[in-house]
Amino acid sequence: AAQGPRFGELKMPVLIIWGEADHVHPIRQGALLRTLIPQAELVRVPQCGHLPHVEQPRRVNALLRQFVGVAARLPAPGRP
Repeated sequence: AAQGPRFGELKMPVLIIWGEADHVHPIRQGALLRTLIPQAELVRVPQCGHLPHVEQPRRVNALLRQFVGVAARLPAPGRP
């Protein structure tokens, strides 16, 4: 039997990076994904389309460095 997405089961921190000018998957889909993953953070990248990591690599790298630094300080799921 096929199962639907199980985003709500994710326990780890999640960073969603989405280009505001994405015409392949509009920003409203990123916002919907954010509602399906309670602990997710959605970052909208202005003046950016479908490939934020290609179109604005410095911005994406800064976001990733910040996210990984914050996530590394959080306790692992199931641990105090």
